[in-house]
Amino acid sequence: MKIAASKFVPFLITGALCALGLEGILRVWASASSPVAAVLKIQRESSSQPFLPDSRLGIRPNPEYPGHDSRGFRNALALERADIVVLGDSQIYGSGVEREQAWPERLAQLSSLRVYNMAYPSYGPAHHLMLLEEALALSPQLVIATLYAGNDLFDCFQLAYCGESAPELRNSEASVVDRVLDLESTIPLVSDIESAEGDDGSLRAFLSKNSRLVGVLRSMRDTWRGTAWDRSLAGAKLNPDRYACFERGTLRTVMTPSYRKIALNLDDARIHEGLRIAHNSMSAIARRCAESGTAFAVVLIPTKEYVFSTQFSKVEELGTVYGELIGLEGRMWEQTESFLTQEGIESIYALTALSSPLDLGIATYRESSDGHPNPRGQSCIAEAVQEVIAHAYPGMTPALGD
Repeated sequence: MKIAASKFVPFLITGALCALGLEGILRVWASASSPVAAVLKIQRESSSQPFLPDSRLGIRPNPEYPGHDSRGFRNALALERADIVVLGDSQIYGSGVEREQAWPERLAQLSSLRVYNMAYPSYGPAHHLMLLEEALALSPQLVIATLYAGNDLFDCFQLAYCGESAPELRNSEASVVDRVLDLESTIPLVSDIESAEGDDGSLRAFLSKNSRLVGVLRSMRDTWRGTAWDRSLAGAKLNPDRYACFERGTLRTVMTPSYRKIALNLDDARIHEGLRIAHNSMSAIARRCAESGTAFAVVLIPTKEYVFSTQFSKVEELGTVYGELIGLEGRMWEQTESFLTQEGIESIYALTALSSPLDLGIATYRESSDGHPNPRGQSCIAEAVQEVIAHAYPGMTPALGD
């Protein structure tokens, strides 16, 4: 006996309305309760957005956002004068940790110097150059810029070539610009990166990011799967082309070599341009700091994948994609350190600071695929920077006044 499809329509409509109603209830509940938001694995909604559009930088941190100072940066106070200003991205902003745990704040605690954090996610060395005059307005004794291997080359490329906010950063050779723009018009680099991250633009990906109801179902699924590590491991095993797992004793984490490889592929003309822009930006910052009588240094931050590669005696143990990534990142660091030496720019490489605790079974990253250092990792970077400051700039003393 056949049943007309139209008879199912009322049930489908009723189901859809119930789902929408439940979605609304969960949104209100999550916005009012941090524990509920945590269970649903979403950030609590704020009355303000974390950033604002900016004609030059692309985006600028919002002063109205919780945890930001009156300039929009992540500090307790918008200092009028600082001993050290740090320019960087999410690795320095402190994504995933409390403000007090981010390494610029830890550096202030260790050194008793006034450190002002001018970092924000998605900023690269080209953004640092654009922010330099704002940094120098605080009369610092030292400006610290950073270079993070994970995505800074992409960020520099995107600022220069994906829009018209900074055309002066583009290559002086028209043939190079044409080649880069032609390649970008064929397959946008951001599309490759988003696909490697798991955001393929599908309805499933959209609902996973935005639906509170899906968040409830995901939470129920995760509870059934067991511990946080069990869940991370299960997710990684379902996507072996995207993730690589590390587990040795008390150390365990999930890494994303495919994603990182795209953002470090120096054989791609766009990433190659990103490295050139990053180097040129650091050189310009050094010159301007010298003109103003301000010391300048660069902190070099490796990817989590590169940090954990020190735990293997042979690169072949890492797998093909992982091994290719390590080769690309090593090549980038070799070129960058050679450039900084040639330019006479002080550099602080954070690799040993982040990797040596691993030898003792101390984690500097989370068990998940998050590539940001955990609180211990943040402290390790601060300690390494403080050690260099103590030796290279022994005359630095805390600034007077506000």
